[in-house]
Amino acid sequence: MNLDPRLFRLARQGSIPLAIAILLGFAAGVLTVWQAWTLSAVIGGAFLHGQALPQLTRPLALLLALMLLRALLTWGSETAAATLARGVKTSLRRQLAAHLFRLGPIGIGQERTGELSLAVSQGIETLDAYFSQYLPQLALAALVPLAFLLFVFPIDPLTGLVLLLTAPLLPMFMMLVGSLAQSATRRQWRTLARLNAYFLDVLQGLSTLKMFGRSRQQGAVVESAGESYRQATISVLRVAFLSALTLEMVATLSTAVVAVEVGLRLLYFRLTFEQAFLVLLLAPEFYLPLRLLGARFHAGMSGMAAAEQIFSILEQPPLSESQAPQPEQPAVPRGTPPAIRFQNVHLTYPDGRRALNGISFEIAPGKITALVGPSGAGKSSIASLLLRFIRPTVGDILVDQVPLGEIPLQTWLRQVAWVPQSPYLFNESLAANVRLGAPSATQEQVAQACRLAGAEDFIRELPLGYQTPLGERGRRLSGGQAQRVALARAFLQDAPLLILDEPAASLDPALESELNESVERLAAGRTVLVIAHRLSTARRADHIVVLEDGQVVRHGTHNELAHTDGLYRRLLQACPANETFQAARTAEHIPPSPQSGKPSPLTEADEASSAAHSFPDERPISGADTPPEKRTTKPFWRLISLAASIRGWIALSVLAGAATIASSIGLMSASAYIISAAALHPSIADLQVAIVGVRFFGLARGIFRYLERLVSHQAAFRLLARLRVWFYNALEPLAPAQLLRYRSGDLLTRLIEDIETLENFYVRALAPPLVGLVVALGITVFFWHFDASLALTLLGFHLLTGAGVPLLARLAGRRYGRGLVAGRAALNAFLTDMVQGMPDLLATNQREQRLAHLSQLDAELARIQQRMACLGAMQNSLVILLANLGLWTVLFLALPRVAEGAIAGVHLAVLALAALASFEALAPLPGAAQHLETDLQAFSRLTEFTDTAPAVRDPPHAMSIPEPQPPPASVDAPIAARRPALLEVRDLVFFYPPALDEPAHPSPALSGISFSLDIGQSLAIVGASGAGKSSLASLLLRFWEYSSGQILLLGNDLRHYNQEQVRRLISVVPQHPYLFHATVRDNLLIARPDASEAEITRAAQIAQIDEFLRSLPQGYDTWIGEQGIRLSGGERQRIAIARALLKDAPLLILDEATAHLDALTEQHVLEALKEYSRRRAVLHLTHRLVGLENMQEIIVLQGGRIVERGQHAALIVADGWYSRMWRLQRQNLSDLFSLL
Repeated sequence: MNLDPRLFRLARQGSIPLAIAILLGFAAGVLTVWQAWTLSAVIGGAFLHGQALPQLTRPLALLLALMLLRALLTWGSETAAATLARGVKTSLRRQLAAHLFRLGPIGIGQERTGELSLAVSQGIETLDAYFSQYLPQLALAALVPLAFLLFVFPIDPLTGLVLLLTAPLLPMFMMLVGSLAQSATRRQWRTLARLNAYFLDVLQGLSTLKMFGRSRQQGAVVESAGESYRQATISVLRVAFLSALTLEMVATLSTAVVAVEVGLRLLYFRLTFEQAFLVLLLAPEFYLPLRLLGARFHAGMSGMAAAEQIFSILEQPPLSESQAPQPEQPAVPRGTPPAIRFQNVHLTYPDGRRALNGISFEIAPGKITALVGPSGAGKSSIASLLLRFIRPTVGDILVDQVPLGEIPLQTWLRQVAWVPQSPYLFNESLAANVRLGAPSATQEQVAQACRLAGAEDFIRELPLGYQTPLGERGRRLSGGQAQRVALARAFLQDAPLLILDEPAASLDPALESELNESVERLAAGRTVLVIAHRLSTARRADHIVVLEDGQVVRHGTHNELAHTDGLYRRLLQACPANETFQAARTAEHIPPSPQSGKPSPLTEADEASSAAHSFPDERPISGADTPPEKRTTKPFWRLISLAASIRGWIALSVLAGAATIASSIGLMSASAYIISAAALHPSIADLQVAIVGVRFFGLARGIFRYLERLVSHQAAFRLLARLRVWFYNALEPLAPAQLLRYRSGDLLTRLIEDIETLENFYVRALAPPLVGLVVALGITVFFWHFDASLALTLLGFHLLTGAGVPLLARLAGRRYGRGLVAGRAALNAFLTDMVQGMPDLLATNQREQRLAHLSQLDAELARIQQRMACLGAMQNSLVILLANLGLWTVLFLALPRVAEGAIAGVHLAVLALAALASFEALAPLPGAAQHLETDLQAFSRLTEFTDTAPAVRDPPHAMSIPEPQPPPASVDAPIAARRPALLEVRDLVFFYPPALDEPAHPSPALSGISFSLDIGQSLAIVGASGAGKSSLASLLLRFWEYSSGQILLLGNDLRHYNQEQVRRLISVVPQHPYLFHATVRDNLLIARPDASEAEITRAAQIAQIDEFLRSLPQGYDTWIGEQGIRLSGGERQRIAIARALLKDAPLLILDEATAHLDALTEQHVLEALKEYSRRRAVLHLTHRLVGLENMQEIIVLQGGRIVERGQHAALIVADGWYSRMWRLQRQNLSDLFSLL
């Protein structure tokens, strides 16, 4: 019966509204008995006793009062049930979100973000129907029929016995069918969870898919995934509809049996008409609570399936014993630099990966300790232990001799500041991101922290300065700028323990030098732990710990380790910068820097200029390129036009729906005729047709209802599956340019929930109005045969119920419909941010602030949902009231006609029950109208993308790209042998489209860029963060359209080729590669699905990752988690390198490809790439001046312009940016290599 004690415990939180809902519902059921008794008295008095209208005034008045009171009680019961659901959802959502924080990033890392956000959002919303409909109905299904039996048994024991014996059949069939549906419902929910996670993965990795030419093919995968979900949903609905069919059949056939048996006994004087008619009226009402329970059984199963996932998360134990809030008992005085000792610490992750194997070392108070070692050695795992993301499997971590686990979490986190390897910046202002760890900081304190982090210059040039919104994951900023914001955040926290994980990985030499000086200043009075691949950063440490394979292999000072054979010395010797330094020692002809001995950082103008062009601001998509006919067509008519493909199914649904209502009217009319005719005691032969009709209509109603539901849902879900593919195909060309201002959680909401919302339109807003129209016309014709005034009166009530109430519902629900869609999207976007930014939130002690924000979003959404629920309850009450008023008015007008003999008395009951049954066709319309604005708003959110022109369009008649050929061996080769260079850029100019808060004519992001690159050549483009390097790569990949100039590929402008053709010739290793939640092999095969095993292995070997992959439990078939979470940063980078090499494209773009690799691994990768690059053109985008000695040309960008170009030897003797950075780098490295 879909009962879970855990859900019952949640329901106890709202025991008062639950009790009110049940009490009012029960009272409405009791009033139904009273109403039926009064109605039977009125009809019996007029029909058999010849009472005229004046004599029936009092019972008619009582009947009217009962109808009004019953409608009021129904509204109160449904409103109280909605209040119960709102309270439970709010409490459970906060409880679940709080538990996610207790699990921490490693605990939730076992789940995918899409699955977790689904549980917190849609999963909890699924419980709404469980608590507002299923649970109260469960109680009413037991109480109301019992009350009916207590009333029926004294009047007619035989009918009471029939009801008593047949009633248990309904829950019995419900449980039998429900047992079949339970596994199907679980499968459907799991499919939806996987679909949610998969779509989020695709949306966040869409740029990566486009780089490798796989984004368009994902449309077929989206279609397949959507089809799997549709089939899973239809499987559940088939069982649910089968359950409803069974209950309908039992209820209608039982009603038919009651009608026939009481009619026969009335025929033979064993019952009075009033008794028989009362029993007939009560029979369908007796089964109604059980039928409603069956109809809501699917909601109960869905709620149970969602609850299973929710409780499975809640029952997971935290990986750190102190994640739960504890009393404030500081074990370490605030502001005291802690002394930390690791004692025989072992760490094994939940998935079985062993990260640390018995490490022991000390982090001295007030000193700088550095951790160095190869990628995957366990450095970041040590940071996770200190941040309390996970606890040691074995061993102890002592802070001033106190076990770390005994220090209250909030107390500890206030003493720790952390800069992660890949910081997560939130969709908030820059100042809010910096203030994350110190919300009460003043603007001056924020500015001071940004100055220390070297971020002040580029912030000054942002459109809104410190108030500039950064977008999801800081999309507005370059990698180096984002790193500096994270550094400013840590500096602002002013914590006694500072943990820096690869803080200089995205910084150029000038900023690295500034960072080192800032860290040295901040280290005074603090304990600092630096995790570094760059030994130039580590050598400044007071103590260095060398890790390998999860073990401490050496520790000491830089001088001690440099003199000792071992891993550190090998890393030092392997450092690519060592070659640069050794070359510098022999370059005696190079003049000293004018500021010898002091760093020569970028001028403020250089940095500010480059900052202005990092990424466009978040801005509304312009409608300038939207086709006029699409912009002006209203969403309603577009939704109607999309239904053209299922018009045949809709027509069939209308026929089945009309047949269902006609059968219901026929059943009640034939039953009423049997009772009325039997009261006149005719021959039984006169009742045979009516008796056969009752049996037929009893069977037909259930069958037609089953067909109508199945057909309408089949058609709707087929269309929704196609809409999902349609939306993805419209979304794909817009990435990444037109999607920058959107949050991935919002896009996911559009792809999943907004499309699911349209089910309401295609199931409830198309066929039901047509069914209502057919039934209204049919019943009007039927009544016209008796009396025109009755027909017109009933038609008026039909119009009022089917048009008037829906119109009111539409007007009342319009504002709430818009708010509901917006609130749902905001909640999902926030949850995605919260889950993926969990490490940064926990490290900055933001748990309570984020939970408070979540509560605000939830409260706003709950407020709208409560208003919608109140409106829905009011509409249901109005429909019940209008149906009863229609019945009452028909009686009121028909009574004089019966007295006059214009209408036969035997037809009075027939007209009354036929009128009442006809309103069933109109019951769904107000609800559909109320939610119409929600449907239209959801659809408008889809067309916002389908009506948007992509930033780059394919030409109408694209040229074919010729096969790239190696260049001629010599310039003296015959002219016929010569051919255009692989890539040539001429006077390239590019403007990002202006944001709303920027000048009408912004400075170009790139201006006057010209260079040539051919197969076998290597070219480096260097410059500070935000100089335009990544913008150039985006133009080459056709992510943006350049403003003027030319980019020639094999002699023809890129604009003459299809985008997919261009991208087939380009392979990219991005600075922050995206890995999908799949196996290593699947991630590699994105580059080339038909690659052989040997080719995969060769690419991995060049990237120095093959040996590591073979050591994994499943080798290349090991799942790496969402965004490669189960790998270290260096391992992810090497897989990205292998993926780019596997593509085997003639042009290879390396965007800081080795920035996150240790020196030894970097050396091996660069050496392997030298051989690989001889047959390709290689474009290096970097701010690190290492490994550039053999470049055919080096181009220096500042502010999107070329300020220097030439080869390494020439540039270092020129007094320019390259020379200054090279000298600064030389100065930084002088101490590092002086001992070698």
